Amino acid sequence: MLSSLGLTAWSNGNNGLHYTGIISIILLIIGLFFLAKRYSGKMIFVFFLALILLPTNLFANVYQSNFANGIYALEFQQDASNCEYDTNSSGIVEGNCKISIVNHSRDTVTFRVSIDQKLDPDSFNITDIINLKD
Repeated sequence: MLSSLGLTAWSNGNNGLHYTGIISIILLIIGLFFLAKRYSGKMIFVFFLALILLPTNLFANVYQSNFANGIYALEFQQDASNCEYDTNSSGIVEGNCKISIVNHSRDTVTFRVSIDQKLDPDSFNITDIINLKD
């Protein structure tokens, strides 16, 4: 919608301030103001009903895309990430992983990726197949 008006969605290329998020928050505040004016006491009920119906990660995504700095501005994109592995002729598992992470801030962020066994103890444990023989 912004590009049809000749505007960019971001303040600095593909990162920085996300104008769509800022405009959405401003419109939400204006809408709540008019609801409060029109419905007075019922506005609280309508506001909480709207919060229940909105996606739970909406506010976290708005914060992360517009205000977060450092490691908090990184977004892991699970759908764009994957791992492929195979057993070589010696019986050792070898693999490559592609991890997609978006940095929403203007600053360079340094981070380290590691396998955390404690993350999902009931699921498949990848460290069980590392250097697996036969």
